[in-house]
Amino acid sequence: MTTLPFSPPMSDIPADWRDQLNLRAEIARIDRDRAESEKFIAEQRKLISESRELDRDRWLAPLVLFYWHP
Repeated sequence: MTTLPFSPPMSDIPADWRDQLNLRAEIARIDRDRAESEKFIAEQRKLISESRELDRDRWLAPLVLFYWHP
């Protein structure tokens, strides 16, 4: 019977990970990341809305000039 050579662990997670895990810190980090993502999403929605408004104005401008007679 042959023995297999020592193989490294399947992942880089330490064996004592339960002692090193700080759930409060991880939850706080996740909450901060989610809040930052929500801010980013809100900003993108605002920019998209402004873009649509400007695009509409761009198409309306020639019509206003054509039909508006002083």
